[in-house]
Amino acid sequence: MQKYNTSSGYINYQVRIWLHDKFGLSKMIAYLCAMTIPAEVLAAAADLIGMYGSHFSLLGSKDGQDVYCFEFPKNSYTGYPFLYLYASGAVQEVTGEEALEVIASLGAE
Repeated sequence: MQKYNTSSGYINYQVRIWLHDKFGLSKMIAYLCAMTIPAEVLAAAADLIGMYGSHFSLLGSKDGQDVYCFEFPKNSYTGYPFLYLYASGAVQEVTGEEALEVIASLGAE
């Protein structure tokens, strides 16, 4: 999966799917998906974006807040994840052990 960054609050993903026909030949289909990252989340993560680029994933929803996770580049050793809980224009940055608790609670749903 490749990521393309924009500054407008959107991150586009190119997803590649390999299909095999009845003769065993592979065909690759690529399409773009767009995920909206709220501008408030981008503003809260501005320092990380400046250092590492704008890469996020939407982990789910917790207590009415969308949970976005900042994705560091591969092979980087960074410590705890940085999560951004977003609802109605308000953003809460969560990191440390609390971030791990949020991620664990999402998996329990």
